[in-house]
Amino acid sequence: MWKRALNLLYIPFGALDIGIDAVRAAPYCLTLTELHIDSLRQRALPHICALRNLRILSVEVVFRTVCNELIYLKSLSNLKELYLSFEDEGYEPVDDAGLIEPLELVIASVFRRPKVYPEMYFPYSLKCLTFSYLAFCKDATLRTIAQGYVHFYAFFAV
Repeated sequence: MWKRALNLLYIPFGALDIGIDAVRAAPYCLTLTELHIDSLRQRALPHICALRNLRILSVEVVFRTVCNELIYLKSLSNLKELYLSFEDEGYEPVDDAGLIEPLELVIASVFRRPKVYPEMYFPYSLKCLTFSYLAFCKDATLRTIAQGYVHFYAFFAV
């Protein structure tokens, strides 16, 4: 039986393919506050977002992920730092029907706060946000992200 708290977990490239379910079912998942992943593939984000105590999530390369998976970020109400680097500038996520949905619309919907109990949803507690390959976002999307988030310490778009 695992008796020690685990706060930080690093998953190297390729190890996530073994099974994110193992991380979610591990006895330390309740104490995990930092998760650093080298690569994130399709269908992994819902499992990661089930780790409700995460404060820091860092993904080095987000491969072509199904659009509606990004919505799972909303369940991470305690997340304070988010670092995402998308696969390339030509990133075009698809929905479950295989239709291409503009990533800027997906990102805008993820960062739109609900009117009722916004403190219970992402990105209420977010202090630092870093995106790489932000060529897909237009000014309106960046305004949607920044609107109402004056408590951000940092917002980097590289």
